[in-house]
Amino acid sequence: MKKVSTKYDTVLLAGDTGASRTIRGRNKSFLEINGIPLLLYVLKALEKAERVNRICVIGPHDNLLKALEDHHSFLEHTKDITICQQGESLFSNAWKSFLHLNPEAQELTSVDTQQAEKTVFYLSGDIPLVTPFEIDTFLTLCDTDRYDYFLGVAPAENLRNFYPQKGNPGIKTNFFHIKEGRFRQNNLQLVKPLKVTNRHYIQKVYDYRYQKDLSNIVKLAFEFFKGHVGWDGFLCYVLLHWHQFLSRIHINPLTLPTRKVLPRSFIESCISRVLGTRFATTISPFVGAVLDIDNEKDYTTMCTMFSSWQHYLQERETAFKKAKHAVPLPSRSNNNAA
Repeated sequence: MKKVSTKYDTVLLAGDTGASRTIRGRNKSFLEINGIPLLLYVLKALEKAERVNRICVIGPHDNLLKALEDHHSFLEHTKDITICQQGESLFSNAWKSFLHLNPEAQELTSVDTQQAEKTVFYLSGDIPLVTPFEIDTFLTLCDTDRYDYFLGVAPAENLRNFYPQKGNPGIKTNFFHIKEGRFRQNNLQLVKPLKVTNRHYIQKVYDYRYQKDLSNIVKLAFEFFKGHVGWDGFLCYVLLHWHQFLSRIHINPLTLPTRKVLPRSFIESCISRVLGTRFATTISPFVGAVLDIDNEKDYTTMCTMFSSWQHYLQERETAFKKAKHAVPLPSRSNNNAA
């Protein structure tokens, strides 16, 4: 494990080009709760996170600048924050912001070991419930000596409090069902960009991310197959979607037999082959970053429940710290793929 004091340069993705979707005709990151744009809640959490170094916010430059000026007093102003004009796609923004933070990488003709280890923390601008402690916990759990690309996930059972209940609205997400249980990605990623050989596949996944659409399922399956994931990886993809289907028609128990052939390590190995890197999932006990804004209903719900959910997350973190498990050891698989 890296020392706890290690700090990471961070990119806050707030773009609205390419395959990004708007809500109420607006960039999701600029929707407001209590008069504050969503991205500023995320930015404030980053300012308070101990393991975050420099911050680059990438999106529509003039709109970002105006938001920062209009809500100057909301932020802490404790860290170096720069604004980068967005490109034409998510991948373009991820790569452009990496070069903005590491301009020397633009001139590289070959990559030495030290340069390849440059690591960036990426997160989206539509997760207003993310907290500094959640960010620090995720970064601490990522073993950058063993892996080069980390995707945060959270257990399904940790999201129950955010379901619709007792007359209150809620957000209920889809999960992926594997041998170890049910999980949801949490919009937090730690990456060594120069060590991801097939970086272009990240954009493909983003383009076809809405997997309730059959055409997107087929297109992404084809892209994975082209990516030399192999028949075993193709089977993995099919089974994950089969589990999703069973879950949507409320017969989760039928997923149990086939979950056994989908251990977490196997899925990580498949993704490692597609991306050409050492990929791993990082299980976090906290879920603020899971709750992003995907549609107008989610946004309305978030506005209604925001204060209540903030209070609940604070209580959970306080209890976690009192139990002296503020930095839990990661549950890692023995995946040495890529």
